[in-house]
Amino acid sequence: IMNKENQELCIQNKSLNKQLKENIKEAQELRKESDNKNKEIEHIKNDMKSITTTIISIILAVSIIPAAIIGIEKIDSEYILPFVSTVILFGMVMITFVYSIYQDKIKVSTWTILIAMLIFTIVLWINSVNPIIKINKDSGVTEDITVENNQQEELVN
Repeated sequence: IMNKENQELCIQNKSLNKQLKENIKEAQELRKESDNKNKEIEHIKNDMKSITTTIISIILAVSIIPAAIIGIEKIDSEYILPFVSTVILFGMVMITFVYSIYQDKIKVSTWTILIAMLIFTIVLWINSVNPIIKINKDSGVTEDITVENNQQEELVN
């Protein structure tokens, strides 16, 4: 009886081992398939990011450039360079914003360029405002920016 039970257990054991090997092989195939699908999904996500970024960039370019052209036409010649640098700074901020949508962390080079552009813009604005202040001081004209003084000057003129 024990010998017969051992034979039956041995047959069951072989059957279970065969089933286990088949399950392991199937699991390995499923893992390979899921890895391939994950790679494809990652490519699709990157493509979607690129498409979305391109669309946002086009929208920004279409809106910023005409505004800059109209702005340059309307401002004084002393402020053209600071105005252009401000438009470029705005573009850099928008590029950083779009970049930060898809990235967990913004690269150091992006921060460096953004900060350098901010400093450059500030320097240009200071340099464009300084000559006007010097001209006003040299000519002895003082400008009070109050509503009452402006109204009185308009009445005198």
